[in-house]
Amino acid sequence: MSTTRNTLTDALRTLSELPGRGEPLPVFATRVLNDSHALDDGTRLSGLVLRALAALYDTAAPESASERRALWARAGIADDALSTTVLTAGLRPTGDGPVARAVTTYSRAGHATHLTLAQLRTPGELHFPPTAVHITENPSILALALRRFGPACPPLVCTSGWPNSAVLLLLRHLAEAGAPLRHHGDFDGEGLRITAHVLAKTPATPWRMSASDYLTCLTAHTRTGPARPPAGSPRPRGTPPCPRPCSPTGPPSWRNTWPKTCWRTCPGTRTGASRPPEPCAAPTLPPPPRTPSAVRRCRAWTSRTSPRRSASPSPGPGRRACRRARRG
Repeated sequence: MSTTRNTLTDALRTLSELPGRGEPLPVFATRVLNDSHALDDGTRLSGLVLRALAALYDTAAPESASERRALWARAGIADDALSTTVLTAGLRPTGDGPVARAVTTYSRAGHATHLTLAQLRTPGELHFPPTAVHITENPSILALALRRFGPACPPLVCTSGWPNSAVLLLLRHLAEAGAPLRHHGDFDGEGLRITAHVLAKTPATPWRMSASDYLTCLTAHTRTGPARPPAGSPRPRGTPPCPRPCSPTGPPSWRNTWPKTCWRTCPGTRTGASRPPEPCAAPTLPPPPRTPSAVRRCRAWTSRTSPRRSASPSPGPGRRACRRARRG
């Protein structure tokens, strides 16, 4: 029992120190656990930590030595400090160091910059101004910002998903220089986990990540509606089939396509016209069948005859109509 408790304690202590600083695994194990061989390949503690990292990054548990090395590298534990990089744009540091000159030159030209962990560990003279820096997890956001602002792009740091040790080291340098860090991520489960991880490892604060921001985006999306998929996209499961065509001379049938309202070229709308297609009208249902005359006469005779007025109604056309209605 005590051995299991000690192993779990060491695993939690190891996970609390990850992502690492790009140091070798034995050095990391010595610093955290006072044992350079505590996280060697094949040990119980190493397997427990790797399975926890696989669950954290939503990947399969590593089975080979190369997969275990890749997972350790993703957590910031690697000998190679050149393959761990961070994507930036708009940073304009000062100083005579090579990193400061290169980053400033690229930013003035309106280009992005990839900084390696080795460059961030030994940048030379590097001073960041205390201006706000926005953090995003999607490289496409950074690309759109560069396309819109060019050389005037504000300072941006992209984590490219889960932040590695290079991202966290750069964010710590920016925070030490007094730059406010503002993080915005996706509102899905993975994006919220990434946001929580960044806030726990750096002094960053969430930017436009509140419940009211989410509801505002959701309301705007609902009001404008999602973009209509092109013709031929599969119909989602549970969606009723489209109504009958509006025009027999229209384009090919889109009966099993989204959205629910079968979008076709209705009468008065030419294919390729600037006006968008109109939703087809619901199919016209036939009128309900008429009640047989024998049933109508039976109902009228029953409504006129009450048990209080006559215990045994006299025979007549009404009773004969009821008999025919029951037979038919």
